[in-house]
Amino acid sequence: MDRQDFLQVEQFVALMRGVGFQDVEVMRDDLSRQESVTEFLNFAAKRHRASQLMAISDDAYAAGIRRVQDALATDRDRDLVVRSEFVLVTIVGNKASGQPAA
Repeated sequence: MDRQDFLQVEQFVALMRGVGFQDVEVMRDDLSRQESVTEFLNFAAKRHRASQLMAISDDAYAAGIRRVQDALATDRDRDLVVRSEFVLVTIVGNKASGQPAA
């Protein structure tokens, strides 16, 4: 959903430069971690806990929960662990001198 709802970093940087920002910098802080699928299911089962889960359709949410449940049922003998990706992106730039305030 993020790829649909938000500009890609490169597009955002181009827009900033296009309106006069200089020395535009992008910083990425990778906060990704390994996560237990069982723990994720326990969290995601209460949909209201995360805005990302509220933003998708009811059908997509239900299908996703079923996929996780099916994966856990297939590998009952071990706790599945997956990489939970989360990257904080900070974009900063300097307003060029002589540019009007936004």
